[in-house]
Amino acid sequence: MYTIVFMYFAIKAIKLEWHFIPQRAPHFGELLESAVKSTKFHLTRIMGNTPCTSEGMNTALLQIEGCLNSSPLCKIADDWEDEEVLTPNHFLMEPTLVMVPVHESGVDT
Repeated sequence: MYTIVFMYFAIKAIKLEWHFIPQRAPHFGELLESAVKSTKFHLTRIMGNTPCTSEGMNTALLQIEGCLNSSPLCKIADDWEDEEVLTPNHFLMEPTLVMVPVHESGVDT
């Protein structure tokens, strides 16, 4: 009981405001819904209808995370010959984590 009262006053002291997405209104969270849609798309491409273990699902989701976080946001330099682009990985971790596409033969390019 005291913990709940303490949490109430702590939240009130920092003036925390909650903003919820209404039910049946996914258009309120456009970026969130876009991320979910992209994750579902990649998950169905990787897994299909194949049953898997929790370790296999974890591996697939980590690969999808790497793929989505290496997508370009914008070019860093104005020079068109410069190939480096700004990605979410630049903000999250070392920019060296980039998903390299794998050809059908299984050889990395």
